[in-house]
Amino acid sequence: MFDKAEIPIECSNCGRKTKKTVAWLKNNKAFTCGCGTRISINASQFNREMKKVDKSVDEFKRALKRFGK
Repeated sequence: MFDKAEIPIECSNCGRKTKKTVAWLKNNKAFTCGCGTRISINASQFNREMKKVDKSVDEFKRALKRFGK
């Protein structure tokens, strides 16, 4: 559902924010900032947070269905 959503990742060295899609973040472990700094992605933490988002969206959908009745 959120695969095309973009998330800004800030470089700890220069502060530049690079946007990456959720789909990209799911499938990659690192990238290099324009300043040359290698930025590692904590995939397990990212996946845990995405599961929380998915759960919240599911709960919201159920609440909307109850509201519509």
